[in-house]
Amino acid sequence: MQEERQTPINDAPKSKYETFSEILKTLKINHEIVLLYTNANDTLKFSAGYVLEVMDEQFMMKHISPDDMDDGIYMSDIANIIKIETNTRYSNRLKILTSKLDESNVTDFCGNLYKGMLLKAMYERSIISVELGNSGEMDAMGFVLAVSDHTIDM
Repeated sequence: MQEERQTPINDAPKSKYETFSEILKTLKINHEIVLLYTNANDTLKFSAGYVLEVMDEQFMMKHISPDDMDDGIYMSDIANIIKIETNTRYSNRLKILTSKLDESNVTDFCGNLYKGMLLKAMYERSIISVELGNSGEMDAMGFVLAVSDHTIDM
């Protein structure tokens, strides 16, 4: 009878989610510009910027527009990422052209990036845009009036 060999948890293969989460955490520490692809239907589009925070299932980054300007904060679920690129000609050009952008930590609000960012926007009276389900459109835009666990009043 052959003995079954169990693979220790530490040696188990990592999921795409775990790998992307670790990469994002390293990019945050190293303050590197990252190109994130999240739309499997259009793999030519990506978001560029600096990773600000990585939590359980979410990440937040300071978004840089194609014309090298601060373009606000981008947040999404790590599970939405299909590809991560760093150290490309484009990201290296952005690094040269942009100074370290103002980074604000919003995790102190409640431990949830989405809710924390919405509360920050509400307190600062900032205009936000919300895209639902990779629609490619700004599904909602305006001031945040109230935030609960499952709804946003704008």
